[in-house]
Amino acid sequence: MVVSSRKAGEHSIGLAEALGASPFIIGLLLVSIGTDLPEIVNSITSSALGHGDNPASLDFTTSMLSG
Repeated sequence: MVVSSRKAGEHSIGLAEALGASPFIIGLLLVSIGTDLPEIVNSITSSALGHGDNPASLDFTTSMLSG
């Protein structure tokens, strides 16, 4: 895990330099994706299995994907 974290950091700095963006902004983007991705996958999986057919689940999934 330490090695992959270090690699992610190195690549995010390279991406920030290539895009002309602040490494801080790229770091925030990576953290936000990393914290939301498990919830998004869980919502999509439950919807695919037929457990997300009520409107509240659809609203939750839509809000997770959009924001």
